[in-house]
Amino acid sequence: MTTEFRKPRLILFCLLATVVFGLLVFRLVKIQLVYGDNYSEIALRQSTGRREIPAPRGVIYDRFGRELAINVQKYSLFAHAENTTEIDRIHTYLDSLLGKPRSHSRRTYSIEPKKFAWLERRFPDSLAKQVEKDTVRGLYIDPCIGRSYPYLGVGKQLLGWTNIDGKGVAGMEFSFDTLLAGRPG
Repeated sequence: MTTEFRKPRLILFCLLATVVFGLLVFRLVKIQLVYGDNYSEIALRQSTGRREIPAPRGVIYDRFGRELAINVQKYSLFAHAENTTEIDRIHTYLDSLLGKPRSHSRRTYSIEPKKFAWLERRFPDSLAKQVEKDTVRGLYIDPCIGRSYPYLGVGKQLLGWTNIDGKGVAGMEFSFDTLLAGRPG
């Protein structure tokens, strides 16, 4: 009598376990296929990583304390598109943003899927703000520090200048590069 009573209970337990397992598999498939992109974006936002914070370049003063070489906020535009659809959207957006004829950006900028590409270094501030506001997928703004010389022509050869990456290449900017460059943290 006990074996007859155990057999239906075993069948009921196996049936219940199969249903629960089936529901779990169904839920996992739904999460992966239906909500997979959303969860990927959430994971990217929540992930942490190390990023070096660049040190601002030192300011050069004259003997009266006037600034001869200062740091200013600049922006660079770059693309890192996942597929050709994103690339098409980027080109269309850039043509409208810059007020250029259709396909101008295709001739000007070379963008390939899943590859990083600088589009513009020293991108205009107003356009950079617009790109940040519009958030086009695959198109990004990189804020960086640039060099400005308020007294443009005064002592230009003596002061020198820096390259796009902020390294001194001539004049005092080059001679005192180790002192002006600072240490990134």
